[in-house]
Amino acid sequence: MLGRDEWAINILMPYIQVEKNNYILDGFPRTLKQARLLDLENNKLKCKIDLAIKIEVSKETLMDRVSKRIVCKSCGIAYNADDFDENCEKICPECDSLLIKEKR
Repeated sequence: MLGRDEWAINILMPYIQVEKNNYILDGFPRTLKQARLLDLENNKLKCKIDLAIKIEVSKETLMDRVSKRIVCKSCGIAYNADDFDENCEKICPECDSLLIKEKR
């Protein structure tokens, strides 16, 4: 049985194979093992990562963002509740469905 890291790579690699050197990974890899597996797979494709950006955010900021996250029931797009009038029902700008508090 595959571990979570291998599973994540197996899902990701078909997309990377199509895009080759033209892709952006946001929030991946999350573990050292994922980074090593990604490197191995990229080497097989003769691809290399040109740039990595690390963004550091305080725990307070992250907690604030998570606590205000709302998602569309239909399309799944996530928004921040602060971006909407607090006195109105929150409706998805993309598909007009209701935005709800994300359950974690």
